Amino acid sequence: GDLVVGVRQLYPTGVPIADLLDIESVTYNPSGGQYWVGYESHHTIYRYSMTGEPERFVAPAYTANWGHNSGIEAMVRLADGRFVVLKETGGIGFLYRADPVDGAEPVPFRIAWPDGYQPVDMAQLPDGRVLILLRRLGWHLPVFESRLVVADPALIDPDKVWRVSPLVQLEDLLPRDNYEGLAVEPAADGSITLWLASDDNRSALQRSLLAKLRWAPESAEPQ
Repeated sequence: GDLVVGVRQLYPTGVPIADLLDIESVTYNPSGGQYWVGYESHHTIYRYSMTGEPERFVAPAYTANWGHNSGIEAMVRLADGRFVVLKETGGIGFLYRADPVDGAEPVPFRIAWPDGYQPVDMAQLPDGRVLILLRRLGWHLPVFESRLVVADPALIDPDKVWRVSPLVQLEDLLPRDNYEGLAVEPAADGSITLWLASDDNRSALQRSLLAKLRWAPESAEPQ
């Protein structure tokens, strides 16, 4: 049967919602092969097996009053098994000590995003910090402005504001567009490859782009 553990419900198996179309966040367990997907509109987190079978999902209670387009925009499973979930708007995040779909309780915290930016994706760096992709609207075409910032999950405190540090303004390196996807790939020489993907939203004014940047440890910014 269903299991109630301080969230709306945990479902052992199956995909009861037929129109899960808008994936906003994805994170992965390299040792077990499972991956977690955050869906917009329904505000759910699904865990899938390495073969793509849905295992369980959770609809967190804190999303009950979220708007249709204000979902679980960024999510990362940290190397120590904790999860960080970021709301698209409002400067709000949630820290889980373990897997949210197995009933781990969320700890809310506040975030100071810079200059009207909001999070769209997040990935963990080899040193334990997280790299966060931010976006805001500007007065130009394409309308998006994007920025990468770095923050330390070890400093998340429910009684304090989580601070982020700027890394690079993406327009200085890449064509302006609606970048929403981020992945981190460490290299043997200590450098880091950053993959960024944009979403065209089926608009003639946007494109689907895949960008590759290299961030060397001795460099202050990616290239």
